[in-house]
Amino acid sequence: MKTVKKSTLKRIFKSLNTIVLLTMILQPVGTPGILGAIAFADETAVPSAEVQPSEPAEKEETAPKADPGAEVSAPAESEDVTTPVAEETTTTETPATPSVETPEATVETTEPVTDPTEQAITPEGATEPTAGTSEVPAVSPVPTITPDAASTESPTTEASGKICLSEGANIISSENSDWNVDGDIAETKNKVELGVKYVFPGNDKVSVTFTCLPASSDERTTLKIEQINASDINLPEGVAPASEFAYDITTGMENGDFEYDLTLPKAEVNDANISYIEKTVEEAKNQELSPMDLNVVQDSKIKEGTNDLKVEELDHFTIFIYTYASSHFSIANRKNVYILGETVYSNAEDLDNEDKINYFKILIVDPNGVTVDSSDCRNNNKQSMSFKYTLSLDDAVGTNWKAEIQKFGTKENCQNDSDILDQTSANFEVQSGNSSGLPTQTQC
Repeated sequence: MKTVKKSTLKRIFKSLNTIVLLTMILQPVGTPGILGAIAFADETAVPSAEVQPSEPAEKEETAPKADPGAEVSAPAESEDVTTPVAEETTTTETPATPSVETPEATVETTEPVTDPTEQAITPEGATEPTAGTSEVPAVSPVPTITPDAASTESPTTEASGKICLSEGANIISSENSDWNVDGDIAETKNKVELGVKYVFPGNDKVSVTFTCLPASSDERTTLKIEQINASDINLPEGVAPASEFAYDITTGMENGDFEYDLTLPKAEVNDANISYIEKTVEEAKNQELSPMDLNVVQDSKIKEGTNDLKVEELDHFTIFIYTYASSHFSIANRKNVYILGETVYSNAEDLDNEDKINYFKILIVDPNGVTVDSSDCRNNNKQSMSFKYTLSLDDAVGTNWKAEIQKFGTKENCQNDSDILDQTSANFEVQSGNSSGLPTQTQC
């Protein structure tokens, strides 16, 4: 092989440089020249850019890497298609960079999967339990129950400013230690309250239970009870005491600002009346009392117990005493047994009303204590009066019917059934059946 001289090589390179420069000057704009062809040929051998994964760099650990030479996922019928051979890269066009598409089924996210037991929703305001402890639900605090809150019955306040005991409320009895005792006089140490039965230390059958009191504690006072020898009271002529003692019950509260129930021991005389005298003890002992000063408690307010009598719905304090009339008027019925439909005839005697200062009336009362009929109020100088009542077929049957005569000091009191001066009664029985004066009903 012949050796080329250095001078010849220099000329050859010089000539080639000249040709290249001329070619570059004379070639059309936008047409790739010889140098461009050479450059393109070199670039097609290696991809122009490295395919970057779509996920961030920190997710590449779990996501599969795409192999540039890997076969792109395609339908099954195109599996026989082969990739182009390397010789085709000598073309002058730059091949488009293929985008690698990863099937959705194979994509895995790098976000950590949280255990469902760790995703428990914590209620607002609650504190999440720490590791190793069991969750304890929050428990509301239990309020402290005070004695007032524990009461199932609360007093009711009336428009008049009185506070009244509710029906069925619990009642407690006072002790002797709750009283200041001085001989026959006892006074409570504290102001009176609702729900307390104030038992007189001198006789446990005498008691006062308030059913209504002033709502303001400032308007309440103590209670005082004095036991008096009944024989010391200057009763009107013809009236005698029916028990050994009378009782003066007083308080500093105004009459009408309170209501109470009273119990007294039973009288020693049958058919005695519970009377009250609205005077002081000194006046009752030293002044001559008139029949107008002696008021009888209505039977409708009295309930008889085993060893005592209870007087209800009283609204003022005074002297209470059992009395009976030594020259008592009387009432009698024509018969002791009547049949429904018959007429009851009642007659009162010994009225002793010559000066016409008193009023009388006769009532017919059924076993339930209901007045079914009454006479008008009479004021005359006769010694007797009569009344008749025809029993209705709807009237009650029983043995506790009675005809009762009442005595009043004024006509107004007689019409209003208030301030009874004296009363007495006679019982009779009513049976069912037809009376002899009524036709017998028969069925056809």
